[in-house]
Amino acid sequence: AADGVRVRALVRSGADTAQLEADGVERAEGDVRDAGAVRDAVRGCAQVVHLAAQRTQRGLPASVYHDVNAGGTKHVVAAARAEGVARLVFASTIGVHGFVTRAPVDETTAVRPNTPYRLTKWLGEQVVNRARQEGLSTIIVRISSTVGLGTTQWLPYCRLVDGGRLRLIGGGRNTTDVVTLDDVVAGIRLAVLAPDTGTGTYALGGGLELTARDLACKIAEALGRPEPLRGPPAIPYRLAVHAASVGFRTTGHLVAFVHDRELFVSDNRVSIRRARAELGYAPRGDIDGALRAMVAAFRV
Repeated sequence: AADGVRVRALVRSGADTAQLEADGVERAEGDVRDAGAVRDAVRGCAQVVHLAAQRTQRGLPASVYHDVNAGGTKHVVAAARAEGVARLVFASTIGVHGFVTRAPVDETTAVRPNTPYRLTKWLGEQVVNRARQEGLSTIIVRISSTVGLGTTQWLPYCRLVDGGRLRLIGGGRNTTDVVTLDDVVAGIRLAVLAPDTGTGTYALGGGLELTARDLACKIAEALGRPEPLRGPPAIPYRLAVHAASVGFRTTGHLVAFVHDRELFVSDNRVSIRRARAELGYAPRGDIDGALRAMVAAFRV
């Protein structure tokens, strides 16, 4: 909207849309699970960016993830086709690759989702890929863990650091990947405007070499707290996360306590080589600034 492009956002009833309206974004009220509301929101749009998702939340039944992340994507795809949309960009997650112990992660890494959220985002990808095969111009972006003003997924981690309760399993030597919200927005914009290369799927990561300890220390610095202490050895936790991941793919049951420790033992540095070469994606990588903005909101 800031560039003079007309933008419409589908928002849920009761959502705080003051900032959207201040930015000149048109508001369409509805839910991605409502096919009619989605069709109304898409009508007249040349491009569609599908960002709506149900992220991991304890206590939610699997059906909610399926209805929002897979069923909602079906509604978006159907509306895009019916309204003659020129390009659909689907925001997926790098998490579809599951528990990864060999970096770097790229678009060819095996897909092994190990949570309801990740599984249903992968099902959403399949919906989009089928539409692509049937002629709809689509791009899937698998987004790494995002930091910046307004992001919330790292807030539980910030609370651990803030309270001095974080212990880095294995000393935090494993690699991790975060991307700033500004870089994600830039990557999505490139995906909207890029010519169709035939590839279809791109990983959007931060493009930096970070260990879990590096990231924890950056967050501690932004919070004005001491560096986190070293925790227990990593091997038992790696084995537990691997077993829990296999168990989820077998039974559909998520062991939340074990999954919460995946961050501390996975090696999930993301390769952005394809996105850089084909989309022109070049993240600025101002992780420190993004963390400060995120933490400032956390402090409020």
